[in-house]
Amino acid sequence: DLEDGDAVTIDFNLAYSPFCAYSDTFSCPLPPEENWLEIVIPAGERAPDLG
Repeated sequence: DLEDGDAVTIDFNLAYSPFCAYSDTFSCPLPPEENWLEIVIPAGERAPDLG
């Protein structure tokens, strides 16, 4: 649990695109509901480089 004013650093350099991002053959599963956030994260989303 975080107290008001606490900060969390998220390193998006460690993020990856799962295999489902590269082909319509696969569907990406949703993370479990306990991993959902109730706040907005002002970050962009990088499209995979399909070459």
